[in-house]
Amino acid sequence: FPNDSSLYYFDKTYQMMGLFGSAPLEYAYLYMHKSAYFLKKNRLDSSEFYIRKSIGLKDSLELPAISPYGELSPLYVLAGINIKSGKPDEAIKLLLSEIREFEQLNTRRLIIKENKLLAEAYKAAGMYKESQLTLAEVLRLQEALDKEKDAAKAVSFDIEKKMQTADLD
Repeated sequence: FPNDSSLYYFDKTYQMMGLFGSAPLEYAYLYMHKSAYFLKKNRLDSSEFYIRKSIGLKDSLELPAISPYGELSPLYVLAGINIKSGKPDEAIKLLLSEIREFEQLNTRRLIIKENKLLAEAYKAAGMYKESQLTLAEVLRLQEALDKEKDAAKAVSFDIEKKMQTADLD
């Protein structure tokens, strides 16, 4: 990766986090993102090394899946590694586990993301019916989310309009 400065920034971030005494949650995010980077570069061994560090921190310290830093979803990344490594059955187990966690938190955007990868894992495992059913669920969830967004925009527009009218009075 001669022109890719990402590794430099990951390493510099790690160095600064140590210098400033960052919390374990921040390290879990750093490891997860570094793992995702290696996954995109198809460096599966490096990716797995860092995602296992992230999972270890999350599990041992019971770190939250949702925080001000975003979502901590290391099983999603590990599932991606397993799919690329030809182990879709393991990916399915991981994704179903993480989806259950996100369902308890009622985070539909993340459930949609996880289900898209789950459909890919089902397809890779030759489970085409399950893949299609999962994609149908993704579409249903996305449509519901879009409707809620549209309704919220309409309410926001109405409030803004009322405020402008009140300002004119």
